[in-house]
Amino acid sequence: MYLTAPEFIDRFTEREAVMLTAPTGSSTVDNARLEQGLADASAVVDGYLARRFALPLRDASTMAPVVPEMIKRLSGDIARYLLTGTHIRETDAIRNRYQDALKMLDLIATGKLSPGIELAMTTSASAPAGGSSAVRSGGRMFGADTLGSF
Repeated sequence: MYLTAPEFIDRFTEREAVMLTAPTGSSTVDNARLEQGLADASAVVDGYLARRFALPLRDASTMAPVVPEMIKRLSGDIARYLLTGTHIRETDAIRNRYQDALKMLDLIATGKLSPGIELAMTTSASAPAGGSSAVRSGGRMFGADTLGSF
């Protein structure tokens, strides 16, 4: 996961984590629900980053596992949005931050925005690199001479 439960609570406060995860009336964070939201958010982030970067993310120079701060922030915004709906209603601020996170992930995945650290690139050829295409067909099956008066 890109963001841990304690990091989420540090970013968004324990009060909000309780509102997003706990059953009505409870005053403690439902850690299982929070962890699931963070895992779901990480899956969304992976969906974007896998187009460009090797997963798990690694520093390009040392190949050590790394999570850039920008990715942590984006993952938190996505998790926050995904956790809304049951105990807390989605607000414009939460939705806007979620939509902005997806836009930024797309920019990172297309190489238009840096995540702040040079990351190891993917080695798979998920998309063709370009070049020419050719199509070859056999002779005509139907023509004026074979169709007659049809």
